[in-house]
Amino acid sequence: MDAEGLKTGKYIGVPVDTGLSNECVRRSKEMDFDLASLLETLLIKHLNENNPDSVAWQMDGLDPILRTVRDEQVERCGSPREGYQWQTLFLPNGTRLMAKYKGKPHYAEVQHSKIVDDAGSYSPSEWASKVANHTSRNAWRDIYVQDPITGEFCLADVLRHKKS
Repeated sequence: MDAEGLKTGKYIGVPVDTGLSNECVRRSKEMDFDLASLLETLLIKHLNENNPDSVAWQMDGLDPILRTVRDEQVERCGSPREGYQWQTLFLPNGTRLMAKYKGKPHYAEVQHSKIVDDAGSYSPSEWASKVANHTSRNAWRDIYVQDPITGEFCLADVLRHKKS
């Protein structure tokens, strides 16, 4: 029997770390990302790729899926071991940045060791200025860096002072 046929329409709550959930949303290209559907799809694929009669399950069924997700991230952003060196602050590839101007958030990401938004690549100072309609800005006090675990944004200046 296909695992899809095992669905009952009844649901359980599965605790998922908010950092992981936030990162899934961040990496999703869809505005209406649905974590529950993603988890359900992964479970169905896992069940379909593993023998239902086997006593011990193998994680091999999930490996290709997880590898694909990692490969897509590396292709889009580059190796997480590399990134953008902003004076004393290192921003690994895949790091998400945010700056607000007149209450509106703007986002960029470190991709292949560059700070990139939908219009191009910039230094921190150039990006902060671009967000603020090309006015003079202090990037340390205007740019927030997203924590990959918690999903929370922290002011770059605060991170810089923690490092020193």
